[in-house]
Amino acid sequence: MAERHPAEQLLTEADHLVKTGRLVAAAALIRQAAQVYAAEGRAEDEARCLVLAATAARLGGALSAAQADADGARRAAPADPETAVQAVAELAESLVAAGRPVQAIGEYTTAIERWRDSRGEPGALAVLLHRRGLAHALADRPDEAIDDLQAAAEQFAAAGLPRAERAVLVEAATLATERSTPQRGARLRAWARTAAARAGDQEAEVDLDLLDAALAVTGEDLDRALSLTWRARQRALDGVAPVKYLSAAIALAELHDLRGEHGSAYEALSTAWATLADLMGSETARAVVQPRLQLLVDRWGVEEFTAVKKRYEARRRAQLGLA
Repeated sequence: MAERHPAEQLLTEADHLVKTGRLVAAAALIRQAAQVYAAEGRAEDEARCLVLAATAARLGGALSAAQADADGARRAAPADPETAVQAVAELAESLVAAGRPVQAIGEYTTAIERWRDSRGEPGALAVLLHRRGLAHALADRPDEAIDDLQAAAEQFAAAGLPRAERAVLVEAATLATERSTPQRGARLRAWARTAAARAGDQEAEVDLDLLDAALAVTGEDLDRALSLTWRARQRALDGVAPVKYLSAAIALAELHDLRGEHGSAYEALSTAWATLADLMGSETARAVVQPRLQLLVDRWGVEEFTAVKKRYEARRRAQLGLA
């Protein structure tokens, strides 16, 4: 049997480390593989390895090493446009992770320009625009962020990725509603609503219902807010979307609490606990719901919380014929 190439052996060992969560150690091995390829004059393989090393280092929290690896990949990859784009994009990712979104925006822009020069896949451009949009948002540039998110949605559609298109539209609508003009927010919410309704995308519609509910609260229309939040929770339940269901249940509890309806606030979270236990397991349900119940204890006091809980449990026993 032929002996395996040294770089391939290093990459196999790195893959095992990645699977066991040892990302920084994996990055070191991938970096060694890149050095092997560099010594052989295989610049494209060197660059690909350095991109992988940068990703592993970034996810492992070694941001300086990630930036150095990505910069090395960029220098090694001029003959491979796709890898060059990946290298610059990975450098941008590490800058975002390091809390430097303005610098990241510049790198994303370079990656987008290189993508256009190489005429890459529309899906890759959509991802780059999406990530640059999020960096703009972090840099407190909401209008530029919304522009990029809209463009990303269009590119996802062109790439035949409608689910990603809808998710990014919801992000754009949320950002426009919270940080841009009312007209732009309304236009993007309508666009996202149309796309979500056409596809029957329950998760997107949950997010949009909760966004509209938040607007209703701002406008002091708590009845409308409550109606939208109930609908969002039911959509999430119908779509078997536990994370969205939790968001809707928490919003529902908050609304009832705002209205002074302690019993209904407690019931929203208690029901969520039982429902999420069925969907995600009892320990996960406890971990995500119990902190919200503790917030009610802190707000109401132990005595009031205990009384509300007892009344709810007595009512449930009566409903089940156990009283």
